[in-house]
Order: sequence, then C-alpha cells, then structure tokens
Amino acid sequence: MNTLAKLELPKRWELLEQRAQAAGLDTGLFVERVDSAADRIDYLLQRVKTGGGGLFEVFFGLSGSGKTTFLKTLPKQFQQIRVLSFPKDKPLRALPTFIHDMHVPGDTSARVMLIERRDNPSADDLQQLAETFAELLEVFRDPKGAALVLWPVTREVSARQIAEEAWITGRDSMTDTRSKGFYHFMGLPKERFYSVADGTTRNLTGDGLETFGVTSEVALDLLKGTETIADFFNAVDLHAESQREKTWSVLKTKVRARLWIVLPGDVPSAIRSTVLSLTQGSRNRVDIELVAEFIDQPDEKSPLYVAD
Repeated sequence: MNTLAKLELPKRWELLEQRAQAAGLDTGLFVERVDSAADRIDYLLQRVKTGGGGLFEVFFGLSGSGKTTFLKTLPKQFQQIRVLSFPKDKPLRALPTFIHDMHVPGDTSARVMLIERRDNPSADDLQQLAETFAELLEVFRDPKGAALVLWPVTREVSARQIAEEAWITGRDSMTDTRSKGFYHFMGLPKERFYSVADGTTRNLTGDGLETFGVTSEVALDLLKGTETIADFFNAVDLHAESQREKTWSVLKTKVRARLWIVLPGDVPSAIRSTVLSLTQGSRNRVDIELVAEFIDQPDEKSPLYVAD
C-alpha cells in the first residue's frame, strides 16, 4: 500500500524536546531567533549586570506563540547565559529562596530564571504575589540574587496584574522603569513560520513539507487563519493528514488501462518471448522506456504493433 509518511511537527516545547532527544538532535536546530525578544533579554541582562541586583519581568504572549521555546533555547543562541527553571511543584513563595540557593560562586554567566509551567497562574499563585515579591526584593539586593526572573503568561489580565504588583512592590529596584515589568512577546513574524516548520520536519523525518503535500503556495493559504506559530503547525498537520488519508484509504478506484499493447503472431512461444523482452522483474512490469522507443519509431520493423 503506497501511503504518505506521517508528518512530525511537535507544537509544544515539551514535545519538541522529547522528540529531539529521542532522535539524538540538538534542540537548537529547530529554533529561529526572535530578534525583538532577544534584544529585550539583552537589555534586561545589561541592567542586571550594571545594577548588581536582580530584575523581574512578565513575558506575556498568546498560547502557542513560542514563549517557552524561545526562553528555553537562549543558551543555544547566546554565549555565557544560564537558564534555570523554577519547579512547578514548589509554591510561588519559595521562589526567592530558590534563586538564592541556585547561585554558583565564581560563575560569571548571565542568569535567567524561568517561572515555568505557570502560563495560566492559579488563584493560589496570585494570592502569593505580595508576599513573594516582598521577599524577592530582598534577594535582588543581595549579590547572590543577581538574576533576571521571567514569568511567561498567556492571559493578559493575569500578566498585567502580576507586573503591577511587582512595580508597586519595588518599582525600579524590581522592574524596568520603561516596561514596569510587562513585556509583550510577539513571536516570529508569520513569513518565517513556513521555514521553521519545514526545517523541523526535515530534521525529524529527513523530508521537507512539500513531501507531505504542503507547498509554499498551500502554506500561504494556511497562514490566513493563524495567529501563532502553533496555529500554523496545527493547520499544516491537518492539511498533511488529509493528504495522507487520500493515499491511506483501503478501497481504491480501479484505473482502466489507457494504453493497449497488441502483439500479433501465430506462434505462442514467440509472443511469450516478446512479452519477456518488453517487461522486467518477477512481476512482469512493463518496461516503459523500451516501449516508448517503439512508439517513437513506428516505421521500424518490430514485434510491437501500436494502432492509431
């Protein structure tokens, strides 16, 4: 049965990381730099370095815009940077102590601390904000607390509430005065979605998107209904699956032969000999190139006769 291969296009960072590890690939192969966000991180780390203390900022962006993927792969894109994740199973109020304990004496790398897997903060998280930021401010004033703390958040209302609480707690000792702790992550521009998706599937399967029926023309059509790169990955996946189903169906329409090859003759053994000369393999498939030679030269004498 001739079927298209299954498209592999992980839509979340966790799935991409697992698939890359299983294939023995570096996750950096799947990521493109988001210039505006990279510039923002660079600016904030410069403030941490020159100020000697820590800094906090909310990274707001739509679900699927690539916030976590971008932040987790910063060490793949830049030198002298260390990205650590604050565990989801710890209460938010444990964040200041965690940052303090993660300090490595003599390490000159820029430290980025992610409040990970809290993209949709719980009511409990939001209730702990005031207490957490009060303690975090004290840690930021300690050299061991010199880190950039980033909290990726999906809901804008929650993101602004968290940023406002941080600004009220410590103002410029806690956040950047221009952003007041709120940054809008836009993700990659749409025109780069196709190249990222194509590169991802090439690295995972060895084939580009066109192999799965997704040409650049089809991609332009799919882009119209998307807001994030995850939306685009979903659209590509659905289109590829629909193409695959067309080749995977059990019942196939029987195709009638469009070319009849007539072998006139009186001796069966001679006809069999001619058939053997025009076919190949154990299944007697027609040797198209050889037949084409006879069709292109109808005047030459041969055992093959092609009617008008």
